[in-house]
Amino acid sequence: MLSLASTMTRFLKIVELKEIPRANIDGHKFNLFFEIGHMTGTQFQRETEGSVEVVISGTLQAVWGVPDNQIQYPTGTAAAAKILEQASVKTPLQFEPIHLNTFSATERPPTQPQIGPGALIPIPDRDQESQLAREAPRLSIISSNISEIRDFINTISEKLIGDRLLLLLQERPLLDIYKDVRSPEEYSSRIQSLAGLTIAINKEAVGKFLGKEKVKDIGSLNLIEELLNKFADSSRANSICTVFKRLSDLRNGYPAHGDYVKRVVESHDFFKISYPVEDFSLAWDTILGKYFEAMKEMMTVLKQARDSTLSNSQTNPGQIA
Repeated sequence: MLSLASTMTRFLKIVELKEIPRANIDGHKFNLFFEIGHMTGTQFQRETEGSVEVVISGTLQAVWGVPDNQIQYPTGTAAAAKILEQASVKTPLQFEPIHLNTFSATERPPTQPQIGPGALIPIPDRDQESQLAREAPRLSIISSNISEIRDFINTISEKLIGDRLLLLLQERPLLDIYKDVRSPEEYSSRIQSLAGLTIAINKEAVGKFLGKEKVKDIGSLNLIEELLNKFADSSRANSICTVFKRLSDLRNGYPAHGDYVKRVVESHDFFKISYPVEDFSLAWDTILGKYFEAMKEMMTVLKQARDSTLSNSQTNPGQIA
């Protein structure tokens, strides 16, 4: 026979959201303190209490466009929604750390449920089957943006250097990088795929544009940097290519051993992820975000070069754009 408490509406009560300082790590970490109970008249009757660690990645924060001094509210809101989802399933409550990144959160910062100290939020009544039915492979919300940027880069480069810059010998690596990471093995696989994409360039077309007869023995990243130096100042080109080079260090040194450890640790520091990695999903989200920003900056450099070429051709009609 069901107890009275099990048949009445339960509520999540927000107690406090407290930030935990993080040194040299991308993103923010909070402790969300809460209670779960029911209402007796106008009084909240606590049944259980607890706290959960909430981590939001810097990449997701950038996608949301929320500054540091305002990130607490949407983070707490997203965390409360996930607590409600788990509490609504009729199984023993075991709240694990909540990881908010571009794989587990929405593209826009949430506004519901409204939270704040003392807020009472009704817990929906759902069964376990409906919860399990919602489980599915998670893809990054920036995946379509990355594909679009790659397409733009290739379209622009055809006008600048006479051919596509980026190659895709196999579709699997591109699809692979959009997936979430939940284990060391998946993390290693994603690093391999992403680093492979960064060096998959049309070396012959770049070499021809740069006036180099032999490019077989020249590294792809060196060619990219030399190409970008033609269109932008060296610091800007170096900033873009450093992301790709650090990815290569991660690929060559994971798992790290021997004399390569120093470069691998430095690469972790560059991406602002812990060494050794503690949260593979958040680490991967951060790395993918850095790649996204570097690709976006590369597209901007090439677009500006293309615009300049068009402007010059209009000023000097004899030139071909």
